[in-house]
Amino acid sequence: MHKDTVVKLHQYLTEEELVSVFPELHKLVLLIITIPASSSSAERSFSAMKRIKSYLQNTQCQERLSSLALLSIDKSLRTTLRQRPPSTMT
Repeated sequence: MHKDTVVKLHQYLTEEELVSVFPELHKLVLLIITIPASSSSAERSFSAMKRIKSYLQNTQCQERLSSLALLSIDKSLRTTLRQRPPSTMT
């Protein structure tokens, strides 16, 4: 089943006020819409964390480790930080 079909089903249930008639179907539709099709993003996150931890040999504090993981996982944040002038990076 395609996600756009599920979204259309959700819209139909909502527009026709059938949510109270089919509450379990509505819950299922919401779950299908919100669950990712694959776990690749979670796997990438754990892979990045594994690389960071093995590189740092568990010698860094938890706050620094979390910050490095965030930078490794979220490339858009890294790009934003690179574009800032050096004086604002305090």
